[in-house]
Amino acid sequence: MLYIISVIIEFIGGILKGKHTQILGLMGFAVLAFLAANVDPTTTTDYANYQAGYLSAPLGVPSVFERGYTQLGIQAYNFGLTYAEFRAIFTYIAFLILVVAIMRFTSNVAMVASLFGMMLFFNLTTQIRNLMMIAIVLLGLSFLKSKTLMGIFLFIALDIVGAQIHTSSYFFLLIVPLVLVPRDWLKRMVIVMAFVTVLMGLLILIVGNHRFINLLTSMLSFVDRGNLVQRLTNSYSRGSRISVQLLIILTGAGSAWIATTIANQYQVTLVESKTQQKLSVLATASLVSLLAIPLIFLAPDYSRIPRETMVFLILIVAIYFEKRTQFPTATKTLIFYFMLLVPIFIYTHLTIWGTLFTDSIPYLAHWEFW
Repeated sequence: MLYIISVIIEFIGGILKGKHTQILGLMGFAVLAFLAANVDPTTTTDYANYQAGYLSAPLGVPSVFERGYTQLGIQAYNFGLTYAEFRAIFTYIAFLILVVAIMRFTSNVAMVASLFGMMLFFNLTTQIRNLMMIAIVLLGLSFLKSKTLMGIFLFIALDIVGAQIHTSSYFFLLIVPLVLVPRDWLKRMVIVMAFVTVLMGLLILIVGNHRFINLLTSMLSFVDRGNLVQRLTNSYSRGSRISVQLLIILTGAGSAWIATTIANQYQVTLVESKTQQKLSVLATASLVSLLAIPLIFLAPDYSRIPRETMVFLILIVAIYFEKRTQFPTATKTLIFYFMLLVPIFIYTHLTIWGTLFTDSIPYLAHWEFW
């Protein structure tokens, strides 16, 4: 019940944007951090794998996880921490970094806490390395908004640090050229990306999953065909259906469009010129979801990238409610579209991981009455 009450209160507080919205948001994230740090080992789907890696790595068994995460676990193990203690500390640090990054973009922390709790909490609580990774990437992005040489350096450095926790962080390095490219070129690139995405979606709809796989592997015969076929087979055996893929395309492309359109509608003033910088870098970063969409046809694991780019749009929405007087009336329509996108996004990114994961959600939220 604590989860539901917190999300509702944070959402109302984020819309009303009162004097204590920031404090309210910090309380909301404290609730989410507490719930995420104290999960049930028997019902959290990735818990056993993480625990096995934590216990085996100090014994010299090769780890399937990234070097940075593995080394953190080894040091914690040698210090005498149990996996549950290590995971709790790791989670709290991740949420602390995340909140610091959020506050560098907006004071409407309550809205971010509510939308994050609804849209990303369950996935990132289970895939705990992704939580730390996206927190570090977002912190790096907060330095990139000014587009200075030092800001670019800090973003790249923090992104590489995030990649030591989860390698998908490397994908977000694409934000740098997107931020630096001239606006006219960027608009053309977005059109090309959208065209390729739609084309691939239509191709799969017409020829079907299996024929698409055969066509793709034939075209890529110059690479290690055996590994590629195995990965593609695993992708579709894990339940990555065409319908789910199309929903990811819808939410990924929709979030990128909403983010860029809201950012373009902001009415800049001399006092609030920094807000435009924040909106611009967040909108540009959201375009990464378009770049990642074609990869979803290879493996459902790549859905993490358009999923995690949603945090950029969440921040834009929070900034809208913080500075709503500086947006035209037409922006309300985009916010309405975003609210329609929320349940579709939640459904898509929960069901793609299968029933074992969706069955764990009541336990992740600590709904004892289930």
